[in-house]
Amino acid sequence: MVLFGRNGLFGLQVCEHHGVADGEAVGVRELCDEEAESMVARVCSEESSGPVVASEDLKQLVISLTSLLFQVQMLSERPSIPSHDLQGLAEAISHMKLNKIDPANTKVFEDKVEVHMAHIEAGLSQMGNLTAFDVHL
Repeated sequence: MVLFGRNGLFGLQVCEHHGVADGEAVGVRELCDEEAESMVARVCSEESSGPVVASEDLKQLVISLTSLLFQVQMLSERPSIPSHDLQGLAEAISHMKLNKIDPANTKVFEDKVEVHMAHIEAGLSQMGNLTAFDVHL
């Protein structure tokens, strides 16, 4: 699977993987949640010499953060971004903050994740895509 590419390759591959035709209305958040869960499950099931996340709570946090990255990637590949997709990104961040982050770590989440996602979201809403994140091969 290609994670980063040009011309919406990632988004098309995720859609094809889930049996969704190009151009069909799809909830980006739901699609990315499924893909992130599948990827984390695949990585955790592979035999590796490195550590694997054993805690289910931490695994869910990794899935949520991975989904967030997939959402940004999919949205940045679109020529125009519907407002409900940007709202889905904001909702994903809020849900993660309220349900997956320990209250003792809320400030760290705000400083290390939320503030940067706000910049990315502003870029998505103003430019339509994040050309700075395009990979030029």
